[in-house]
Amino acid sequence: GQHNDVWMAGNERGLFHFRSDQEAQIKRYGQLGMHTQSILVDDNEFLWFGGHENGLDCFDGQRSYHFTPEGLGMQNTFVSSIEDHQGNLWFGTSASGLFRLDYKKFEDWKGHADSLSTSDSLWYVTDYAGLFTRFGPEEGFLPLTVLPTASARDGEGNLWFGTTVGFTKVK
Repeated sequence: GQHNDVWMAGNERGLFHFRSDQEAQIKRYGQLGMHTQSILVDDNEFLWFGGHENGLDCFDGQRSYHFTPEGLGMQNTFVSSIEDHQGNLWFGTSASGLFRLDYKKFEDWKGHADSLSTSDSLWYVTDYAGLFTRFGPEEGFLPLTVLPTASARDGEGNLWFGTTVGFTKVK
């Protein structure tokens, strides 16, 4: 993050946050980040983390939004995450290919969801309203397994994903 933030996730201990510009203190976020395999801080300073069979979470600093695996049509692990030059987020999985989150649609959805309640700090999201696009064999992404933390963006804005059968480039 922009404030020299360090985010850590423990397998059974949740999510931890350390800011080097403050006194040495680590803040724990309870159940957030349990079994985390992938962490991404996007350009808007939202924290995204996916883990073992528990879906995808977004933490905006005040609220957490949980996207269930069933709602995404998957039952496995998010292992890789990256932001493209247009602000869309890409998530690689252990057996269901790639998922792209349309960030503009997410902002619209989030604005509507936040207007419904000001008291809940955790939202379980069941209606994704076209927020995600899946890329699997039908869309030309043949290797369904993306390797953990094997994603990168090159200087031309192309995304690269390491898979069980080599590298895949997304323009």
